[in-house]
Order: sequence, then structure tokens, then C-alpha cells
Amino acid sequence: MGDVCSRGYPLSACEYRIEKAAGLLLSTEKKAGEIATACGFSDISYFTRRFREINGCTPLEYRKENICF
Repeated sequence: MGDVCSRGYPLSACEYRIEKAAGLLLSTEKKAGEIATACGFSDISYFTRRFREINGCTPLEYRKENICF
């Protein structure tokens, strides 16, 4: 989860859900759409757009860059 102390304010609900999704991308083999739905996003395009705004890449790029096989 995010570090409230270093940011000076708590995570928004959307940021919390995006962080949860990021964790699931790395810990499961579920598709990004399934993870988006599980984290409360009904619009996959919105999920992808917000994920990119927060993490600097799409969910699939995030998974690819952070998992070592």
C-alpha cells in the first residue's frame, strides 16, 4: 500500500484500487480486465487510463516490466 507519511495525505479510493490491481497483476495470471472488475472498475478503458496516470504505464506493461520469469 502507499506510504501516507511520505505523501502527506492518504490514498484516494481510486488510487487504492489501482494499487490493489497492481498487486494482483504481479501475483496472479488473471487478465487485466478480470483484475479491473475485481477491483471495482466497470469500465476497462477508464481503469487503463487511470492506471497509466498513476503508474506511468498500462497494466500489461506494468506486468511485463515487473515480473521475472
